[in-house]
Amino acid sequence: MRYLFEHLLNGQTNSVVQTISVGKGPSAIGVNTQTDMIYVANIGSNNISVINGQTNSVVQTISVGYWPDAIGVNTQTDMIYVANGNDNTVSVINGQTNSVIQTISVGKGPSAIGVNTQTDMIYVANGNDNTVSVINGQTNSVVQTISVGDNPSAIGVNTQTDMIYVASNNVSVINGQTNSVVQTVSVGNGPGAIGVLY
Repeated sequence: MRYLFEHLLNGQTNSVVQTISVGKGPSAIGVNTQTDMIYVANIGSNNISVINGQTNSVVQTISVGYWPDAIGVNTQTDMIYVANGNDNTVSVINGQTNSVIQTISVGKGPSAIGVNTQTDMIYVANGNDNTVSVINGQTNSVVQTISVGDNPSAIGVNTQTDMIYVASNNVSVINGQTNSVVQTVSVGNGPGAIGVLY
């Protein structure tokens, strides 16, 4: 059983400096570098543990949807987006109040979230229906659904070029200005993560 702890690492010494108890089955972490708050998605308890980076302590636990398995953070607006994989929704958390302010229906099996902090657009990979839901962060509504490859499982966003990269059985390249796939790139079998350098 995956269980109850997040380990805090010191990047200077690469050593564990503290172990923090969180919910059951921690599966994803989002960090707001502006507020020094950390958000841990706990699949087994359907909630989010909020950690204060100054004190390294859990300051709040927020109930979300069923099976939270991905988190995206907009550091500009202090809004946190949680993909609830088994109820096909995204919970929107206000980082100022640490409360869910909206629940948004998306595609089937949301499993990854990417945020463009410059445009305030959020991209949700829906692994069970091969789509990406595009959420407008101003209205917290889905403005478009984009077909991509099979079983999309990871998203990377280049905030400088407004291009979004979705890993599935290939990599779909989405133009954030048009919200359309402009290229499909063949890669190896089962890509599970994407990193964007800029």
